[in-house]
Amino acid sequence: GSVIVSGQNTNSIVVNFGTTAGKIGVTAKNACGNKGTTTLTIAFNCRIEDPSADFGLSLVPNPAFDKTEVHIAGNILENSSLIVTNILGKDVYKQLINLPENGIIELDLDEYAKGIYLVSLQSGSTRRSIRLIVN
Repeated sequence: GSVIVSGQNTNSIVVNFGTTAGKIGVTAKNACGNKGTTTLTIAFNCRIEDPSADFGLSLVPNPAFDKTEVHIAGNILENSSLIVTNILGKDVYKQLINLPENGIIELDLDEYAKGIYLVSLQSGSTRRSIRLIVN
């Protein structure tokens, strides 16, 4: 399941490994003959990446008074969820969102009491959260 991408028959190769563990062997050869084969066991945990996992989340300003901007850096899936949770664990705001062109969503805080909130973005199986302080 592994493939030599480049460098075959040179002293440096690039290999794309498959999903199966195994052994890789190297034989040194030159004009004097073969120097023997050295083997290395390759074992790894296979992980399938969620394409939505590549995003960051920040709030500007934080602490905030009447509004804050949710800054999303990277990619999210369509119809991701923006959720604001109060200190008691109750969701006080939830909205399905798509990534805006500038990566910024304005969040109006006029209806929020002073305190600490958790702003979360759920995209696929990935969830990023950040604490928000409302003054």
